[in-house]
Amino acid sequence: MIRDATALAEIRKNWTGVEALRTTLQVSAFASVGVIGGHFPFVLSNAAHNLPFVHAFAVLNDVLKQLALEDYFKCKSIFLSKLLKNSEKALPWRDFALVMLIVE
Repeated sequence: MIRDATALAEIRKNWTGVEALRTTLQVSAFASVGVIGGHFPFVLSNAAHNLPFVHAFAVLNDVLKQLALEDYFKCKSIFLSKLLKNSEKALPWRDFALVMLIVE
């Protein structure tokens, strides 16, 4: 859908970073179980799930900004909630209400 090859390559690179971060944190968290007496540290568990989640929404923001630049929908804002609202009717969302609930 994104026509700008440079922007698409950057977004793909950033998404690969989301996946790599998630994997690295999960491996580190599971490896630490044996070191900490068999108890998975709750704070580390939150980090292992929340950091990639936040990074994923940053990539979503980048995607929506690029799609707005390419006139798939109209939006002059750089903020995710505004980009989402303006893209609702223009893009094929699977569960738009859930994404908006998370963002707001």
